Amino acid sequence: MLTAVAVMILIVLIVIAVELSALRDQVDSLNKAWTCPECHGSGDARDLSDPEERCHLCFGTGFVSGEMNRWLAQIKGTVSDIHDLMLERWKPDPPA
Repeated sequence: MLTAVAVMILIVLIVIAVELSALRDQVDSLNKAWTCPECHGSGDARDLSDPEERCHLCFGTGFVSGEMNRWLAQIKGTVSDIHDLMLERWKPDPPA
């Protein structure tokens, strides 16, 4: 009876180890897929004239999600410019 329990525990541990290995492989492949192609995950700019300078594509994160952040920042800036222009054009004339 005791050996049967030990065998069951061993089988469960082997199954867990196999699943963890498969999960680790998936995480590694996701990390490779999301790594910034410009800085290769370092976050540093290619031109190292300034050591504080960050990659322009990922903003120093090392992941391509920074590209999405840059794109959203550009959209936000454009919307802000349009909003400011509309306020300027529709500003009421000062009273005479």
